[in-house]
Amino acid sequence: MGKSDQASRHRGLVWLAGFVVIVGGVSWLASAGINRGTPSLAHSPPSTSSPEATPGRTPPFCGSGQMELNGAFNDCASIDRSSADNCAVTPHTIYAVFKLLGTRHEFLLSLDIPVRYPEAGDYYLTGGSEVDVTDDATCAFWRSVAGVVTTTSADGRSGIVNANLTYLAGAATPPPVSSLRIQGAWRC
Repeated sequence: MGKSDQASRHRGLVWLAGFVVIVGGVSWLASAGINRGTPSLAHSPPSTSSPEATPGRTPPFCGSGQMELNGAFNDCASIDRSSADNCAVTPHTIYAVFKLLGTRHEFLLSLDIPVRYPEAGDYYLTGGSEVDVTDDATCAFWRSVAGVVTTTSADGRSGIVNANLTYLAGAATPPPVSSLRIQGAWRC
């Protein structure tokens, strides 16, 4: 084997090694290798303790029977069963106001379906139906912009809310995040 064959073979091995390093580096970056020290929330087990309300976009892990609030604040809240039942269901409307007890705040949740209520089903939050959330501590007020209120019983006294809301007014200082999402089961 001559010197030119050895040099050609050496260049081929260097080229192959460079190619492997580049492909390996790109693969490592694409698979989030750069963030290996930060655990992913998508694969984290649910918290066993009661979650704290925190600003930001990390969803809480709420227990069954709790409403999940995400966005302007993150909290898990339960309907206060000791407060007065403010639930009116007629053949023409459903209007319910619930006091929600969160980990750091109390909220008022209003559900309004001002159309003829024929049966259990989905009522989309466009065209009149509405979900509102008020933070008792700051008087901040959010109104629905999208989502659905589902009634799951024939009498319209229970269901599920899944709504995106936007901040309208009320707080002395507007929240840094103006959107709020609420989802969970409700019952009069």
